[in-house]
Amino acid sequence: TNTSFNFEHDLAGQNIEVLIHIYTISGKLVTTLTNTQYSTGFRGNSISWAGRDEFGSALARGVYLYKIIVKSQETGLKRESDFMKMVKI
Repeated sequence: TNTSFNFEHDLAGQNIEVLIHIYTISGKLVTTLTNTQYSTGFRGNSISWAGRDEFGSALARGVYLYKIIVKSQETGLKRESDFMKMVKI
């Protein structure tokens, strides 16, 4: 019913905006998690997700794809992960 996203980046010592886009396996965007944080090191703070879509409905069991984007608010630099898989059981 709940999961946490942990990630590493190279934007230490900056205010960062973290976007996590979650998609169905067919490519439909389910939700976007947004978090702003000050990064003291190369690991971002964990971001929790309750397994729900943008309207608050619980997602069905299955495979989902996600992508993490980290942007520096000071310099505008942006880092983007590849698509990764997760399974909701």
